[in-house]
Amino acid sequence: LGPVNFELGVIAGNNNKNWVTSLLLPGDDDGVVSVENTKVDNMKDFVTVPDKHYKLRANELVHLQVAHFLKYGQFYK
Repeated sequence: LGPVNFELGVIAGNNNKNWVTSLLLPGDDDGVVSVENTKVDNMKDFVTVPDKHYKLRANELVHLQVAHFLKYGQFYK
């Protein structure tokens, strides 16, 4: 993706125990996408969560991070 011109926070998962996809994806990853490939130029904030890609939507920590970003414009660190 190209640079964004709006306030964007990116949350990436970094838990992958599958050795096959770990070999295919460079660096930390969530089993589907590498953490580095989630980053976008001009994003306002970035955080990783120790979970798999398909579990991020149901992860309570992700929900809390989204709420914090919407209220304060940054993730809780």
